[in-house]
Amino acid sequence: MKSILSFRSFKEEEAQNYLAQSYPKGRIFANRFDKDKNIYKYILCLSTPLKTVTGQFLTLAKNRDIDLADELLDEWEKSLKLPERFPIRETIENRRIALKKLISKYPTYNIRDGAVDDDTTIEKFIEDVLGITVEIVSAGTVATGSSFPLGFPIQFGIPYAERQLLLIVKVDIGGGLANNQFPLSFPVQFFDAQIPDATKDLLDLALEETVPSYQNWEYEILV
Repeated sequence: MKSILSFRSFKEEEAQNYLAQSYPKGRIFANRFDKDKNIYKYILCLSTPLKTVTGQFLTLAKNRDIDLADELLDEWEKSLKLPERFPIRETIENRRIALKKLISKYPTYNIRDGAVDDDTTIEKFIEDVLGITVEIVSAGTVATGSSFPLGFPIQFGIPYAERQLLLIVKVDIGGGLANNQFPLSFPVQFFDAQIPDATKDLLDLALEETVPSYQNWEYEILV
């Protein structure tokens, strides 16, 4: 099957010639291909809708494939309520990737550990759709107040069973280490960096798309 990209819409003269070929032969239409004759100009006027329609048809045919879509990307995004749920990415290619992620039927998304295909990780989904870098680990693998060696910050009071269903989403906010992270870096920041609420809201939406309903998540700053 030929690619849709191998087709193009009629140019003005091509549309006139295509339509003129369907006219009957005879003295009245004998000069239908002569640009200086009125009959040519008459058919040229009639062929304008043909040129427009073929162009629109090819635009629709091309844009039904997300990998080729450009002019109608806005329609794809509206159909998936992308402007309402997530911000639209900057480049056409990134917009295509985000759309494919949102409509793809992956059987499951995995956290990074143990994922067979990096393209099916929740981290990659968030990076493609939102452009935000995160690192996701199971809370069951994070050191707690009852686990040795201890990790910082120490988590107290989270039951073992609950930790197995909890994801720690570490968010890259582009800053330095907070003052409760070891080892400290200099100059020391005498305040805790914060993940913006707007970022958390976007991440919540993306995680709801990919994380099983029985799991929850908490946010930390990626350092």
